[in-house]
Amino acid sequence: MTWETSGSSSVRRSGSWAPTPHCGSGQLRRRAPDGESGAEFVRRHRREIVSRIAYWTGESTITVRAFVDFLIQRSASLELHVRGLEASTLIELTAFGTAVMMNYRLTDALHGNSSGDDA
Repeated sequence: MTWETSGSSSVRRSGSWAPTPHCGSGQLRRRAPDGESGAEFVRRHRREIVSRIAYWTGESTITVRAFVDFLIQRSASLELHVRGLEASTLIELTAFGTAVMMNYRLTDALHGNSSGDDA
């Protein structure tokens, strides 16, 4: 997979996942201009990605869909491309999405505190 991340930046808005204005800026970098468009790849596998991430995280499919739609939009704007085996790319993307959604689920993204901590 050609995605690189240096962190996650998201905000809870009305109970659903929403990116902050700077989310993704400098986090994802172009790597393989000769492969399939990252946006097309994610769009083509959207249903499978959403169902697997929702299953492993326990997060609602509505929230996961919003996250995956953001990935599609962001990868298109950054002109990201995918190369390599489709199965391994799906595994890597599912692992990445699961980690992001668990971070979202278990932390207060605005302050970086655990959801149970009072700051």
